[in-house]
Amino acid sequence: MKNAVPRITLITTGGTIAGLGELGFSTGYKAGQVGAEALLLGVPGLEGLAQVKVQSLFSIGSQNLTATHAVLLRQAILDALEDVNCDGVLVTHGTDTLEETAFFLHLTLPATGKPTMLTAAMRPASAASSDGAGNLRDALQSLKSLCHNRPKAGPSLWVLMASRLYGALEVSKRNALAPDAFHNQRHSAFLLDDHLEWISTPIEGEWTAGRFFESMETALKLWAADTESHTDNFDTLLPEIPVVVCHQDLNAQRIGRMLKPAPMGVVIAGVGHGAIPESLHGLVNTLLKAGCWIMRASRTPEGPVFVSGENPWNKQAFAGRMLAAGRLSPWQSRIALQLLLLELDQVIKS
Repeated sequence: MKNAVPRITLITTGGTIAGLGELGFSTGYKAGQVGAEALLLGVPGLEGLAQVKVQSLFSIGSQNLTATHAVLLRQAILDALEDVNCDGVLVTHGTDTLEETAFFLHLTLPATGKPTMLTAAMRPASAASSDGAGNLRDALQSLKSLCHNRPKAGPSLWVLMASRLYGALEVSKRNALAPDAFHNQRHSAFLLDDHLEWISTPIEGEWTAGRFFESMETALKLWAADTESHTDNFDTLLPEIPVVVCHQDLNAQRIGRMLKPAPMGVVIAGVGHGAIPESLHGLVNTLLKAGCWIMRASRTPEGPVFVSGENPWNKQAFAGRMLAAGRLSPWQSRIALQLLLLELDQVIKS
């Protein structure tokens, strides 16, 4: 396929990119109202970018996505990638939880050579300054480039927003309204005309592409074998992991009441370098003694959270269940802990 246009499966899930509202306005719209074919009509030069096969999966805002949606989207991507007539997959998604879906897919899809890309928009299709068609065009152009010249290293799942290409660990929404809402210094490439200008290869660390592919496949097989489970509803497949965000004057008693009975895991978004207020230490000890796993992250956008001497739980018997998030955001940490506990549960049962 040196010169041919790639065969791309477009999977739509709704979001602002398919939103409609009052003509010319960016607010007051309803997400997921525009069909995939209509979205493609606004893409200039489509015939020279890709042969597109369309699959409409959901039509909702990403704030309403559940574990069931994530698992069904993953399966739809897997099915598309396994098709010999598919060279890559493009997913349209809402921006609000785009980084969570991207991280989940990065960890649970196989590290295949075929590229998968997510894109979105900050302005609805009916807005005067709609950015959806441009992002769709840039995503297809980037997929064409990746299909022709695949990087020798790095993941196969990407996010394209405002001409920037992000790895799943790099992407985070940083502005609630601006079209370049995901812009930060950590992106892998920039789309210039018809080619990608590579800046770096994403640093994955321990969160490598496909790390939980096998454990997710095993969990789904066990789920399907359970006669009491409904295979079209996966909302309880992954353990519930609440996120506690720290701040001044935190009411530990109220937080404690909210966390009864103790969940399998909790993410605590501490302040600064993941610092947890002393008022919360008693509750943390109670949760750890009850068998709960805790991942300590930070509400601060930049800078890693690592195991340090100031952590009072380092030398205690249950220190192994107190994890450090590294560069993961609290929202990525939640997904990582869900998948870690899903894998651990399989190890225990085996």
